[in-house]
Amino acid sequence: MLQHFLKVALRRLLTDKAFSFINLIGLAIGISAVFLLSKYLGFHMTADDFHESKKNLFAIHQTLTGEEGKVDFSTSTYHGVGPLAKDQFPEVIGMSRYLTTGEALINAINRKGERRQFNERNVVEVDPDFLQMFTFHFLHGDPQSALDKPGSIVLSESMARKYFGVEDVLGQTLTTKKTWGDKETWTVTGVVEDYPENSIFQFDCLQSLVGKNLAERDQGGWSYPAFRSYILLNKPSHAAALSEKMSSLITGIDEFKAEQERVDFHLAALADETSLTNSQKLMALVGLILLLITWINYTNLSSAKSLTRGKEFGVRRVLGSDRTQLVKQFLYEALLLYVIALVAVATIVVAAYPLLYELSGGQMLPMFEVETPINWMLLLFLLVGAMLSSTYPSFSVSRFSITGLLSSNGASNPESPGFHKFLVVFQFTISVIMLIGIATIYRQMQFINNQEVGFDLEQMLILKSPKDKRDGKWERMRSFKNELGNQPFATSVASSTTVPLWWPGSPTDFRAEGLSEPVRTVLLGADAAYFTCYDLDLVAGQGFKAGQHKANDSRAIVNETATRKLGYASPEQALHQKIRNQKTDEELEIIGVVQDHHHESLRKKIQPQVFQFNPYTGFVSVKLQLKDRAGLEYLASVIESTQSIWHDIYPDQAFDYYFLDERFSDIYRKERLFQSVFLTFTILSVVITFLGIFGLSMFISLRRRKEIGVRKVLGATPLQIFLLFIHEFLRKAGLALLIGTPIAYYILTIWLSNFSYRIAFNIWLLVLPGLALALLTIVSLSFESVKMARVNPIHILKEE
Repeated sequence: MLQHFLKVALRRLLTDKAFSFINLIGLAIGISAVFLLSKYLGFHMTADDFHESKKNLFAIHQTLTGEEGKVDFSTSTYHGVGPLAKDQFPEVIGMSRYLTTGEALINAINRKGERRQFNERNVVEVDPDFLQMFTFHFLHGDPQSALDKPGSIVLSESMARKYFGVEDVLGQTLTTKKTWGDKETWTVTGVVEDYPENSIFQFDCLQSLVGKNLAERDQGGWSYPAFRSYILLNKPSHAAALSEKMSSLITGIDEFKAEQERVDFHLAALADETSLTNSQKLMALVGLILLLITWINYTNLSSAKSLTRGKEFGVRRVLGSDRTQLVKQFLYEALLLYVIALVAVATIVVAAYPLLYELSGGQMLPMFEVETPINWMLLLFLLVGAMLSSTYPSFSVSRFSITGLLSSNGASNPESPGFHKFLVVFQFTISVIMLIGIATIYRQMQFINNQEVGFDLEQMLILKSPKDKRDGKWERMRSFKNELGNQPFATSVASSTTVPLWWPGSPTDFRAEGLSEPVRTVLLGADAAYFTCYDLDLVAGQGFKAGQHKANDSRAIVNETATRKLGYASPEQALHQKIRNQKTDEELEIIGVVQDHHHESLRKKIQPQVFQFNPYTGFVSVKLQLKDRAGLEYLASVIESTQSIWHDIYPDQAFDYYFLDERFSDIYRKERLFQSVFLTFTILSVVITFLGIFGLSMFISLRRRKEIGVRKVLGATPLQIFLLFIHEFLRKAGLALLIGTPIAYYILTIWLSNFSYRIAFNIWLLVLPGLALALLTIVSLSFESVKMARVNPIHILKEE
């Protein structure tokens, strides 16, 4: 019997080649797209799943409420919160702070006696519990004791090979230097396997916090929440109660009582820390829509084609086949089609996977993942969908009477078309959402790409800060900038403690005269040439004066946002006003107001900035003169000359540089990736949707075949028949527009909330997708409707 069902199914597929091809293409594209998308999203969904105690791990978040009700939320907290929680509450069985200390210069001598030195950003300080709380595979060393002693350091596998050439480097030493050249010596006590790229913990080395005076960093202990902290609970159910107990304990200490402030803590599960972003959730929704469309299309096409097989199934029923056998025949045909489709899927996935892997920057699960059974889960899901999508047409036909099946191919059987109307409206609604979505995302990304950042980032060479000792630091920096400024390729040279798109600056509270509450700002150090180098306009006042170091030390320049936050009605009113640093109690006079500019990503709002004179340390920015000489050969000579000057003045420092426009481009790489991936899958969704619309047009033409014949006999023209088809579908498209528009608006409003600077919805975002939907509908219906409009009515009516 099985052999008979499969033989009939294969014969049917070969007989109805057009139907089989359309169905096969829809299934193959849909399943392939969903499979690849699941690999991309699965990469992010499985972030940090390798930690054995993940369900018991929590990050400490806090909310600080001031005397006047001002609320300040932070995902970091004070240095003493974690240790206090571990000491006071038995449900806390592990605690670690996770401090990214900023860039450091690391030096080491490998076993060949060669010096290796590089600037490293991912230098992290942690408590000894970190390696027991989180699961990192040790290649060498003991995780139970690797960070127990002061001066201990654990390297990643890549870091060990980079500096020493081998993995087994226990007992080797290396040194680190920070911005002011403070030198520390570390002993390697462990090497861990490189962590997965989707981990939230990105480090090259882990330094032990044992023996560190963190209270000094925290200005006495409780002044600024700068420490990411994690705790391990004996039971995850204790999290809510522990949050309240921690809030009461910390709020009760003297520092917060004196300021009449309240600290409320929230323990965020590590699983929540690694959840999908809004953009990724939108991609997941696209994948679900693709899967639904694929199944709906199969149901529509199978239903339409089943109406042409009325006599076949009628004869089967007369010869003794029961309803169960008819259902089995449909299911075996579906299974055979899905098997062939899966072969096509394998071909498409193998070909497309490397392309998507490269496009995503490696953010894809392996093709055949063992530990994460996403392949088997997806395959099972698809098979269940195949069975369900085959159920409706099989049971629908099996319910027809023998008389109905033998008369007019079953087309006259009184089957309600309501379900098919629902399907077409559903498909149109999906198309509306997808079209509005891609239009909105494209406009938002164009808005970001065309947004003025407020400064000149073209032809800007950035040299990373030298990590040299304090003695003679200013003289070396001055000599280096003077030497570089004398080069023909440099139009301007400046130094600053940070540069745009690198780090916003030091969070610092300033209080203006007459202002009751301090204002949280970011404090940046810059020399007199900084504003000219970046072409930043001063809207009021003046900049720092070159050569007037003593006078500049008590002066400040603020941006426009800072003037408003500090309570000044205009930039001019802010001039010569005094503001006081709440950390150092230093008083500064505002001598200038600089235009607002995007020092950080456009995702974030412009923060109040305070620039203090600092020509002694930091990054060096070089505005290059490359007009008519921007070739790679000339650029290489510029880098070579710059490196030569650097090594003359900083012989013990690593030469590290980048171009600012490249960094700006890299900042928005994820957004461009999302735009490209979303556009690709949106196009696939629309194509598959309108394959389904074509299938529905086949269904409608078969169901109304007799009606069309009668209309033509009574004088209906081909144009009238064509408009009859179009009118019915355009009404459904209009209904879908009314349903889909508010849904798309809701979803995209959530996505746009990720951006501080974003577009506003306007009428064109609704009108253009609606027009596109109407055009696509007409195109997809044209073939079948024109064919029916031109058919000879005699050929239709004689069948009755």
